[in-house]
Amino acid sequence: MSDGTPIYGISRGYRGLTVVSFLALVVSITLAFQSSKLNIVAAIGALAFGALFGYSSVRSRRRHVLFTIGAEGLTFVDPAVPLGIVRWDEFQSVRIFATTAHPVVGFALRSPTQVRKRLPMLMRLTVGPFWSIHEYAFTFQLDNLDDQVASISSAAGKHGIPVISELV
Repeated sequence: MSDGTPIYGISRGYRGLTVVSFLALVVSITLAFQSSKLNIVAAIGALAFGALFGYSSVRSRRRHVLFTIGAEGLTFVDPAVPLGIVRWDEFQSVRIFATTAHPVVGFALRSPTQVRKRLPMLMRLTVGPFWSIHEYAFTFQLDNLDDQVASISSAAGKHGIPVISELV
């Protein structure tokens, strides 16, 4: 992790892993008991996906450092968006808005295809469709309305990035 101000939130990477592992668990249980004989491979898969589901569901409810604010830019450490450092000049705008309980911060990129090329191929294939839906802006759900929102706003403002705040 790089030096800077850590921003905490809820990781979508673990939430996504929870959904995928749950679906794989259901499929493997179905395959294990599909015939009159127990399918050992599917039963072992069910145990493995059950353990993965338990692990990821616990991790998805914990606070994680999603990114850090540094002098060069933002260092993303969330498993769902493993971009590393994104320099300040690569951001087009920052949008902060509130949902039911938590604030959400969204980052729009000037050249999303350049930044997207930094991702590993598997991540590019899985994250690409979601980025295109969100017009290549990625969002993070923060813990609460505390100084994290102020830190993001002041850092972006200091580097000339427009901050659109829709907090009520």
